[in-house]
Amino acid sequence: MKKLLLSLIVMVFAAQLSAQSLAFKYEGETVEPGTIDIVTNDITASPEVIFDLHIINTTDADINVVWEMNDTVNGEKIGTSFVCFGACYGPNVITKSRILAAGSEEMFQGHCTFANSEGLLPAGTVINVVYTFFDERNPEEKYVFNVNFKYEAPELPALTFKYEGETV
Repeated sequence: MKKLLLSLIVMVFAAQLSAQSLAFKYEGETVEPGTIDIVTNDITASPEVIFDLHIINTTDADINVVWEMNDTVNGEKIGTSFVCFGACYGPNVITKSRILAAGSEEMFQGHCTFANSEGLLPAGTVINVVYTFFDERNPEEKYVFNVNFKYEAPELPALTFKYEGETV
């Protein structure tokens, strides 16, 4: 009987250790970490695209969620992206943490901009941003989202009109 009780206690403890502490929602649906492609054709008003991710603490204790960000174009760091998670952080901040209350859900926003000091990046540009999340107490259990932000060329109208030699 003692062996059975000890085995049950060990199994429960092992299950709690292996249980995931974070869950995620994207566009209202529960998602597993992985690759997400976000494509836009319209960045004329603002050269920015936002990745909204809801982070859920699935434990019954407050946890310190650490996030890391790395943005690249063709493998080269570009530093045009920023993050809002409780507060907003510029492109020079690539890691930070935030306490998430037990059982709570909070919005994480990754902002990707298709402009740099030289102006608007060309149509067809793909900015790859890797967002990594983990519970500070368990840094081996990482949740990685590989987000590809792509700016495609806006669709041009089938007809164009000219007035006195100028397209209108």
